[in-house]
Formats: sequence, C-alpha cells, structure tokens
Amino acid sequence: CLVFIYIIAAFVRYADRKLFTSPKLPTQIVGLLDTFIYIVVMVGYIPIITSMLDVFSCNTQVTVNNDTKYYLSRDCNAECNSEKHNQMMILAGATLALFVPTATFQRVRLQIDTKELNILQLPLFVLSKTTLIIVFIIIEKVFINSPIFHSVIDSTVLTGYVLWIMRKRIINIAGVQLFQKALLVATLCEYWITLVSHLIFKTTLVVFFCALGFSWLTTMIVTLK
Repeated sequence: CLVFIYIIAAFVRYADRKLFTSPKLPTQIVGLLDTFIYIVVMVGYIPIITSMLDVFSCNTQVTVNNDTKYYLSRDCNAECNSEKHNQMMILAGATLALFVPTATFQRVRLQIDTKELNILQLPLFVLSKTTLIIVFIIIEKVFINSPIFHSVIDSTVLTGYVLWIMRKRIINIAGVQLFQKALLVATLCEYWITLVSHLIFKTTLVVFFCALGFSWLTTMIVTLK
C-alpha cells in the first residue's frame, strides 16, 4: 500500500511540475508530497525492495513422508508455489516493476532539484550506487544459504565497481569526492578481509574489528594524500 501511495504522490507531483504551465497545488501540499517522496525513496528504498524480493525467496525445505515442500524464508506458514504464493509473487513483481524505476528516478531528481545543496552527488554516481544496492540485495537473496559464495560474489562485484568508479567524477567538490572514494576503498578492504577470515580463520569479533580498523586507516591515508 505504501508503494502505491508513493507512486500516486510521485505522479501528482510530476504532473504539477511538468504537465501544467504553472504550479496548481498549494505550497503546503507540495511540501508534504516532497517530504513523503523523500522519505520513501531515501529511507524506504532498501527495506521496500528487500521485502518485495523476500516473496521470491523459497529456501526453507521441509520433508515429511518423502513429500518435500518449500516455504518462504521469512514466513514458514507460506508454502511456495501455492495459489496464494503465486498471487503474492505477481503483486510483488508488479510493485517492483513500478517502484524501482520511479524511485531511482526520484533519487536522481532530488539531487538535481535541491538547490540548497552545496555538495552534490552527480547523477552517474547516484544511478550506479542505486544499481549496486539492488544487485547486492538480489545476491543476498539468491545465495542466502551459501554465505561464503555470497561473500565471494559481493567482493568481486564491489571490486569491479570501485575500479570503475575511481575513474569517474562523482561529486562536484574535489575534496569530498576524494573522501567518498576513500570510503569505497575502505569498504572494499573490509569485504576482502572479512572474506579471507571466513576462508582461513573462524570469524570472530577480533577479526571484524581488525578489518574495520584497517579500513578506516586506509581511508585516512588515502584522504590525507
């Protein structure tokens, strides 16, 4: 329901900005619509996509008298491929098809239209970062039962992204851009150190905090340079 309310709000706001020669909505209504759209696309973007993809995640297997059935990972009362589940998948698929393109567009528009911002993430960075988020969510859902394989794919994808984004201009201020890229490098280091710890050692809090410390040290070194 939240997504469909958001789509209606986004369409009304778009119509008010683009289809009419002058704004027709009162300023208070425009402010409420913009605030609602901002909260949905910035705060609710990941939770909404994750919740919709959960409908397709059938990883809970139950076998009784040689009869194997699969249930949703997040709801063991929902049997996969049942009539109710098929209806849920159709609804979730339609919601994703409507929400992802419009919300991604809104995330870019908010950066462009917010004139008060001195630091701007350029559209290329917003789009690529948003796409990376969706890819990570899908990988997590597909390989939910294979944490090592999941970590390998995540680390590989992030490595490719960081190598690509390092050659691009992503923020309008050079110093802030450098710091953002340093954060990406630090995140990449943490991913690979955590993966190596999974493969070689038993994962402990000590390994986690060592990875975190190394990542932030890398951030400081790159930034200060």
